[in-house]
This record gives sequence, C-alpha cells and structure tokens, in this order.
Amino acid sequence: FEEAKAAGDEVVAILISGLLSGTYQSARIAADSCEYDKIHLVDSMNATLGEQLLVRLAVQMRADGATAGEIVAELERRRMDVRLVAVVDDLKYFRKGGRLTGAQALAGSLLGVKPVVAVRDGKVGLAGKARGMPGAYVALFKLMDTEGGLDETMPYMIGYTAHRKAAEPIHRYLTQNLGLEAPLCRHIGTAIGTHAGPGAAGVAFFAKNPGGAAAE
Repeated sequence: FEEAKAAGDEVVAILISGLLSGTYQSARIAADSCEYDKIHLVDSMNATLGEQLLVRLAVQMRADGATAGEIVAELERRRMDVRLVAVVDDLKYFRKGGRLTGAQALAGSLLGVKPVVAVRDGKVGLAGKARGMPGAYVALFKLMDTEGGLDETMPYMIGYTAHRKAAEPIHRYLTQNLGLEAPLCRHIGTAIGTHAGPGAAGVAFFAKNPGGAAAE
C-alpha cells in the first residue's frame, strides 16, 4: 500500500472472507495507516477458487477500462452470486483448523460417508454427504443446481488439493454432461489446502439464479 501511495497508484484489494480469516481486518489496519484514499478493500465473502473468480472479473474490467470505483461496485454487487462447492475426503482437517466443530466433522465422517462443503455467506459449512466419493460427486453436481445453477456467461473454474485426478469427475461433468468449455483447473494453495486436506476437489461459479439457492 505504501508503494502504491508513493507511485500515485490506485489499489483494489480482493481478500478472503473476513469470516474465515483476519486478513481483511489486517488489510484495513494497513490501509488506514497509509492515510491514502485510493486503497479500496473488497471482502470477497469467499475463498480460494471463489475469490479468484472475483479477481479475474476485476482484471477483465480493468482491461476494459473500468475505474477502480466501478470495479469495486461491480465486485460488491456480484460477490454474493459466487458459489464454491467441494467434495472433501475427510473433514478432520477442517475440524483441526477450527473451521468446523467436532460434531460437524464427525457427522461427515461416519461409515465411509464423504462430505460436500460449500462457502455460504462467507463461511464454510457442511452442505451434504454421500456414501463414498462417487456418491459425493453426484451430491456436488446436484448441489450446483440447488445453489442456483452455473452461469455460462461468467467465468468458472475447478480446483483440487494434492491429486489432480480428484478434479477429473468435475471436469467430465462440466464438459460432457453440461457441454461447457473446459474450465480452468488449478491446484488449491497451501493455506486453504491444509484445511481441506488431500483429495479434495471443488468448483467455483457465478450462479445463474442467485435467488434460487437451496436451504440446508
């Protein structure tokens, strides 16, 4: 921020959900300490893949000539439309990281049940579960519909932890079942990856019908 101030640049910082991390709060303290009014902070209300969709939207808007204020306004308008759903091999990592309670983690770990998690309203929660990983992927695909459906006109992407093959069922579903163009596929970074654990895979997208998100 100090470097941007010295250069006279304008900053749009898109940050992980303030309900998941202290990053946004730290950025606010740093911005205030600069005493520079051209630093704009956006709480993505999401993480990893979902946050990246907003970053990509911002970069495209900048390339199209949008101002920082216009970018911030659009991000704040669209951030609640972003959906992130994922299959997780074991919830113990979310429990160890404090993102789920022990009871929630236990509920998703009994008898070979594999959980499906989602970021909703800036928080990670258990959104479904199924017996075995194949069932978990089917539950994830159904969840995509109940979360408003994928808007093909907006960016979407998939990600994985440790093993790229974990993302292959999602890739096939998007390209073969839905007939979409091949999505970007990225390794999820270590900060989020340590909470999800190895073998997790997810998809982030803008909801076609944001108001159609299902209940628990």
